[in-house]
Amino acid sequence: MFSLSGLVSRWFILVLLFALLSSCNIFDASESGVEAKLILGTLHVENNTDDNIYHFAVGEQTSWLIDWAPFIREESRIKPGKTRILTAQKMMLQDGDTKIYFYWWKAKLVEGELVVDNVQSREIAVK
Repeated sequence: MFSLSGLVSRWFILVLLFALLSSCNIFDASESGVEAKLILGTLHVENNTDDNIYHFAVGEQTSWLIDWAPFIREESRIKPGKTRILTAQKMMLQDGDTKIYFYWWKAKLVEGELVVDNVQSREIAVK
């Protein structure tokens, strides 16, 4: 026989489990092999993939003012197994920013030309 208290406690456990799992950042940048961590005001971007990645990071307030599109340039490339450290100045951080918007993507060869492929993003809290 079903009891109301047993059903409520099962739902409570399921809700609690969901809350715990959703509080973990299971959709972290590292899921894709790219890890981005804010350490002492600098963004450390680690490429743990087998491919070159390209990146762009910008502070929240500056993001409201710019219009940009992903691009393939040597200065934004991070080779496989390498880490790049981005300074606050490079990310155009301003006093009062609470987030950094971090984007990364790969390139694929189409008709002899590298083009942007698989753009991903992540918001990183500024503490």
